[in-house]
Amino acid sequence: EPNLDLVHEAIAYAFKLTEQYGIIKINKAILEASIKFKISEELLIEKINDESFILNERNNNEWRNRIEAEYY
Repeated sequence: EPNLDLVHEAIAYAFKLTEQYGIIKINKAILEASIKFKISEELLIEKINDESFILNERNNNEWRNRIEAEYY
């Protein structure tokens, strides 16, 4: 299994592509991220669907948004 940081980076990339393509093409975004980071598409989907991952990402995004609002 690839290292967790790389998986998170691939998922962030997939989400960025989803913003660009629209939610309808999330599968395309995940596929492109899996190719770019050489991680199985199934693993990315599994991690994205993992409830603890979603909660962690939401908390990280809220924290990032607070920091950005405060300093930028």
